[in-house]
Amino acid sequence: MTRDRHRDDVPVTDAVLGRIEVRELPWRSSVRMLSVDGAMYGAVDLDDPSHLELGYLASLRAVVEALLPAGAADVLHLGGGAFALPRALATAAAPCCEPLGSST
Repeated sequence: MTRDRHRDDVPVTDAVLGRIEVRELPWRSSVRMLSVDGAMYGAVDLDDPSHLELGYLASLRAVVEALLPAGAADVLHLGGGAFALPRALATAAAPCCEPLGSST
């Protein structure tokens, strides 16, 4: 999937949060990384929701998948920067992991 480039990534400075940036990763152009004052807060792959760029999210997904067999329970994800984990769980075709707001 290709995306048109309408504008460059432009950082925003907030009086409370500091410098907020969403930028494309040079080594994987489909990933957007959210950072605040230079610290990475989240990353999401726009083309492949199953790809988790951040290692701790891949570890959390492995734990959820190991503990919850398909359809065993509902998963509620709070917080989340780019919400990459719920997107990745939803792509696993597990009925327990349907994103909020979707219709079945």
